[in-house]
Amino acid sequence: MKKKISKTIVTMSLLIIAAMGFSLLEARLINVVARIIEVEFSPVGPLEYGAVFPQEKLDKTFSITLSQSFIAGAGTVNSGLINYVIKQRPECVNNSNPNDHPRVDEVSGNFVCPAGSHLMPFLCPYLSKHEITADGTAGENDGLGLNAFHGLPNWTAATTLTLSQQTYGHLSAAGNDLADQWDINLDVPCFNGSCAQDWPDFVKNQSGNPGINPADYTADPASLGVVYGCDLWIEDTSNFFVGNDVTIRSEVDTRSDFTIVDTNHPASGAGTLTLFQYYAGNLNPFRFIVVDTANVVKWVSPQLTPLIVGVNTVATSTAVQAGWNVGLYFANTGTIPYASGGALDPYTFGGSGVPIMGNTLVIDNSVNRTYSFIAY
Repeated sequence: MKKKISKTIVTMSLLIIAAMGFSLLEARLINVVARIIEVEFSPVGPLEYGAVFPQEKLDKTFSITLSQSFIAGAGTVNSGLINYVIKQRPECVNNSNPNDHPRVDEVSGNFVCPAGSHLMPFLCPYLSKHEITADGTAGENDGLGLNAFHGLPNWTAATTLTLSQQTYGHLSAAGNDLADQWDINLDVPCFNGSCAQDWPDFVKNQSGNPGINPADYTADPASLGVVYGCDLWIEDTSNFFVGNDVTIRSEVDTRSDFTIVDTNHPASGAGTLTLFQYYAGNLNPFRFIVVDTANVVKWVSPQLTPLIVGVNTVATSTAVQAGWNVGLYFANTGTIPYASGGALDPYTFGGSGVPIMGNTLVIDNSVNRTYSFIAY
C-alpha cells in the first residue's frame, strides 16, 4: 500500500518481557504518520517484528518514492530533486493510553514529554539504518547509513542533532532514482547481568567499532516488561541546496591546480551547508570552496581524498548567502566528473594554486558544465 504524504515520522517501540527463565523481547513498528512533500511512503501502518531473543537481528523495511506528479513536473515546476535526512530521538507515551505517543520536546538541552506522558526506555541506539536499493542511472547517492550500537552512554538533545547520528537520502527524477528502500535492523540488547559471553563480540561486530564499550549498551533490568521506543523522523531538506544530481557523468577535467565554480544552482537564501555529497571518478585529492556573487572566496575545505570511486559524503558546516555558489579546486586533474551543458561555469588559470579566503578568483574563462555534487 502507498499513501501520498507531506512529511514522515516513523515511531518504533520494543516490548521487553520475560518467559521461561530467560529474557524475551518483542518488537513492533507502530504509529506511522505522514510528512514529506511530493513523496509516497510505504507501507502505511504497523510493521510487526514479533517475539525475539537478545542478540537476534531483525530487519524491517520502508520505502520513500517520488510521486507521479513530482516526476511529471521535474525540470519545469520543480527541480526534480528530493534531499532528506533521517533523525532520531526518544519517544513519549501517554500515561493512560499506550497507543498514544505525544511528540517529545527539547527544554534547555533535555528531552521532556508533554504533561500526562513520560519517556519510554530508549531503543534508537539498537537500530541500524541503511538504504539498500540501486539508485537508477544516478549510481549510489545516499548516505553511508548508520550501524546499530551508537550514541551511548549519554544521549542528549545535542546527540540527536549530531551529523554522525543521522542518515541521508537523495532522490532524482533525472537520474531515474525514483525510490529509496531503507532497512531498519534491530540488534536486540541483553539485560545487564544476563548477557551471553559473546555479547562484547556481538556489539563490536555489529557496530563496526572495535573500540566500543559493550557495557554501555546493555538494557536496564529495571525496564523488564516495559515498552522501549524510538522516534525516527524524516526531514525534507530539498528547498535549500547548492549543486546538482550526484550521478555518474562521463568527463573529468584534464587541467590541474585550478578552480572551477559550478553556477547551476546557487544558494536560494541564507543558510548553512552541513553535508556535501559527490561522485568521485577517481581518488585524486581536491577541495570544495564557496564563493559569493562576485567570486570572492568565502570558505575553503580541507583537502579531501575520496574513499571510493562512486558516491562519497562529507559532513562539514559553512554559512552561505543567496546567490553564492560552490566550486571545486583540483590539485591534480579533475576528481568529480561533469557533463557538458548547463550554466556557464567560470574557471581559473592552471597553476593558480589553492584559493585563499577573502581573495577574488582570477578568472581565465567560462564553460557550460554540470558537476556531480550537491551540498545542503
